[in-house]
Amino acid sequence: MKSSKLIQSACRYNFTTEEAHALAEQTLEKLKHHDVSANPIHFTLFFELLTSINPNIAEQVEHALQFNTYNDDSARVMFNALWSEIISHSLHSEEFSEIVNNLILYVDNWIKAAQSKSDKINAEVEQVSQLSTAQEMMDRLKSNVLPAIKSYQSETDALQEQIHESSTEIIRLKKELDKATAIAKTDELTNIPNRRGFHEIIENMMAEANKNQSSFALLLLDIDFFKKVNDTYGHLVGDSILRYLAKSLHNETKGKDSIARIGGEEFVAILPNTSYDSAIKLANTIREKIAARPLHVKNNTNPITLTVSIGVAMYQLNETLDSLFTRADKCLYMAKSKGRNRVHGEASL
Repeated sequence: MKSSKLIQSACRYNFTTEEAHALAEQTLEKLKHHDVSANPIHFTLFFELLTSINPNIAEQVEHALQFNTYNDDSARVMFNALWSEIISHSLHSEEFSEIVNNLILYVDNWIKAAQSKSDKINAEVEQVSQLSTAQEMMDRLKSNVLPAIKSYQSETDALQEQIHESSTEIIRLKKELDKATAIAKTDELTNIPNRRGFHEIIENMMAEANKNQSSFALLLLDIDFFKKVNDTYGHLVGDSILRYLAKSLHNETKGKDSIARIGGEEFVAILPNTSYDSAIKLANTIREKIAARPLHVKNNTNPITLTVSIGVAMYQLNETLDSLFTRADKCLYMAKSKGRNRVHGEASL
């Protein structure tokens, strides 16, 4: 079937039958080890984890398992992101190729036909110029030259119509592709960039910083004891808290600042043109405002006192993303190890 070929091509599962069987068995064993049901969504994500065909998805699954945030809801979000990428990089690519190939073939045929028509018209004009009387010239023009010109014009009009139709279709597909790409880079729960979106944003920021010999701050945030919140109040409340934190970060950042959710309860803020001291100050403002606002849960008399721990690192010219992120992650670890609800900057490492 056409759809199965598309999926197979898009996913790049170029394994032998023996390799595929071995990977399937390993996937089932890993699902069993983590006590996760072997439904199609979980199987696909764990298969990606083992093969790293899509490194970003594999990293997200590994992170979720490591921090105990892997569940049906988080798996659905990651699976949707994976599927959106498959669609955007295979189905649309095939449609684009088909339209462009058809258009190229049509233009090629038109060029050949146009050359033939042009040669015929030139030959007829040459014949007309050799006639001796005006009447003979007029008769020849009416019977041979004008029909050839009309045929040429008709085929040109048809070509223009074909180009217009193809252009309209390409524009439509581009809009769909842009939409699918945006979905693949957006966290479904919080509607802010996900890890894939974060990577694109920060890589662009790094390139701009290197070009302008400037820097930017990276804030790495983690909700304290989030697993306990989920276990106590349920995942619906946990999801509401994640949306609340995303909104809070959006309210506290501005201009060219960017935020993203890169893991279960892990968020980042990227602050261009921000000094280290200003980044520390903003991180503390975010932390204090979140801690100062108890969150009330329906049908529960005890409000949730939410706190976050934040690590702060500054980009150094020409360093890698791994290097920057590792420093921010170490700062976050220090903030949590010193009691949580803290900000720890790289100057104190």
